[in-house]
Amino acid sequence: AVIRKRFKALVDASLAGQPDGRLVVFLDDLDRCLPDSVVELIEAVKLLMCGEEGTRAVFVFALDRQIVGEAIRQRYPGSTGFTGENYLEKIFDLALEVPPVEHDDLKQFVVNRMGGDLSRLTDPFGTSSSDGLLTALEVLSLPMFANPRVITRVLNRLDLLVGHAARRDALAAVDDPVRLRRWLLWVAGAERYRGFRYYVRRVADAELLALQNALVGQPGELSAEGRALADMPGFGRFLGELFRGVQLKAELSRSPGAELSTVADFDHLLRSAGL
Repeated sequence: AVIRKRFKALVDASLAGQPDGRLVVFLDDLDRCLPDSVVELIEAVKLLMCGEEGTRAVFVFALDRQIVGEAIRQRYPGSTGFTGENYLEKIFDLALEVPPVEHDDLKQFVVNRMGGDLSRLTDPFGTSSSDGLLTALEVLSLPMFANPRVITRVLNRLDLLVGHAARRDALAAVDDPVRLRRWLLWVAGAERYRGFRYYVRRVADAELLALQNALVGQPGELSAEGRALADMPGFGRFLGELFRGVQLKAELSRSPGAELSTVADFDHLLRSAGL
């Protein structure tokens, strides 16, 4: 109660001379916080606002409901009938959906970043330019990557790779949309989830299995590093997209011909380029 009274007094002081004024506090990128921090912040705001009538403050949260909902579910595991979604419904009076990134908008952003020369991005691959572009746009529009900073860094990585003749020749082996998609996911994931690359190179199979189980809510003993990865926003979906339809263990071994076939081959090429 003391905290709420002091907060109300602080708001009133900041709005002195504005009897109809409101203090608006914007909290952005909540979905980038660790799960415990997300819940603690929401509950702290709820504490400030509940029970002290006449507090002239409005809090505006910008967040990914799915990711924050998952963070809440992790904070309160095993609660019967409890989901992140119904928790959020109890907290927020009004929710507005931000329109998804439109295909044409994302394409224009990529065109601008590549200096208008999209062929530099798509030509090195064995697929057609149109297939390559569509696949790149589809991957970059996934929620965990659809951020201008992340997209820019991913495109910078690709630009450095295709700017070298030997690496361009290697990329020509990525000659079907499915493999191209997995390649682009790994390049984007190497930017978004940097620690995962080093983690999978050195951990035992049992740890990888425990990580997979943790992401689907099954019990298992995870290292602190594995737990930190599992708790990262969007990581579960990234892993599911990356290893869709393939065996994780097989993907983490180099292919016999050392071509760009497996995730281990993809990572080897990035490392050879210092990326």
